Amino acid sequence: SKGDENGRISLARLLGSLRSHEIIMFAHKQIEHAPLPVKAELAYTLIVQGDESGWDVLLQIMSDSNPTIMKIPIPILARLRSNEALDVLVRHLVTPSESIQAELIKAIGGMQLQESIPILQKYVMNHSNKIKIAVAKALSEMDTPETRHMLALLSSDSDEYVRVAVDIAKQKQSK
Repeated sequence: SKGDENGRISLARLLGSLRSHEIIMFAHKQIEHAPLPVKAELAYTLIVQGDESGWDVLLQIMSDSNPTIMKIPIPILARLRSNEALDVLVRHLVTPSESIQAELIKAIGGMQLQESIPILQKYVMNHSNKIKIAVAKALSEMDTPETRHMLALLSSDSDEYVRVAVDIAKQKQSK
């Protein structure tokens, strides 16, 4: 059931915050037969425990052609806030799915890594309003002169929804 899966996801997240060899063994035992959202959380647990095999699991899920499945590890990779996770997210920006691109861009901003600013800058002048809104949300996570400048560029966009997203991003930056 969905409630059972949510409980398993919560448990997997908790395991990621603890450090022990037993947790690594438990994650390895459970990961093969777990539903994809639980599998992704267990992979995160393995990575934060120092077990590199978790990367293989996340990369396998990310390489699925189904956008719904591909979305599963995106927020998990963002929680890692590492250059390796950033590289994985950036590599997948070439996807033809605008929806996935938007999720990736928001996740990249959520990592709050200085290295992500030039990556986000490439999407400021994108033709897609959905992508520009995602960029505004991503920029709201970082308050630097560069991100403020990018939001200023987006604030003159012809689309009202983009301009509203920029206003919200500016408010979030100023808090």
